[in-house]
Amino acid sequence: MLITGINNEIGLKDWILSDFPSEPKLFINSFAHRILVELANFFLFYLPSADEETVSLLRSHHRTVQWAPDVIQALLTMTFLDEDSPQNDIGRSALSASKNVKAKASQSQRRKAWRAAQDASIIDMTPFAALQLLVPKRRAETDDLSEELLLHLRDILVVSVVFLADFRY
Repeated sequence: MLITGINNEIGLKDWILSDFPSEPKLFINSFAHRILVELANFFLFYLPSADEETVSLLRSHHRTVQWAPDVIQALLTMTFLDEDSPQNDIGRSALSASKNVKAKASQSQRRKAWRAAQDASIIDMTPFAALQLLVPKRRAETDDLSEELLLHLRDILVVSVVFLADFRY
């Protein structure tokens, strides 16, 4: 009987994780997200009978499940000034052509682009603060943070499924 329970646990875990999204934009509407929310809420009711370490871990997981989708959504909508310009790939002809353009016009265009990027990237800092995360300053940092959050959410899902399988009512 115990072996059947272990096989069911492994099968359930594998089935749930097989559909876990590999891209941040797919997470918000995924089955994994919905089940994480339900499990995180369920485990909050387990708190009174748990030891302090487990209570702390469950609260931390609940906070992550609650705020990570908002962080991921913000990361997906962030824009950066360096996205529209060539990445350190300016040839000599481009440099010499820029000498003929008035510096004042170029500075004005840069200011407009900076303001537009600032307006476009106004984000709610609450989810970042709730998870004690720094707001990324570059596209590569947003990609890294998105990947890190997805891996953490996946780990929480694994722990939750295994814990649920061992849960005694």
